[in-house]
Amino acid sequence: VKDAWEGKKVYVLLSKIGPYKIFFGDIHNTGPQREFESEVINAYLTLLVKKHNDENKDRAYALDSFEITRIWEGQKPKVKIVPLQYNSIVGIVNEGHHWMLV
Repeated sequence: VKDAWEGKKVYVLLSKIGPYKIFFGDIHNTGPQREFESEVINAYLTLLVKKHNDENKDRAYALDSFEITRIWEGQKPKVKIVPLQYNSIVGIVNEGHHWMLV
């Protein structure tokens, strides 16, 4: 972890969560005056939704930041889901260097 915080070995793979890969460089970007990469937040949101779905009958779905940003900007979504199958659909958008849960 010390190497990650110091920005060393940035391409060392730490974890794969769903389709998202977390590297030492992503940990380095959690420090002060740095911005989280979408990969980290998408992975975390994926874990939260999985935990929710494992523990509840109400279903949730996590859209990745790229897809939810397309929708946020009024573009046609590329994802093929049936929204009525879920009680909650969540995603994150980066607007003005701030992440927002949508």
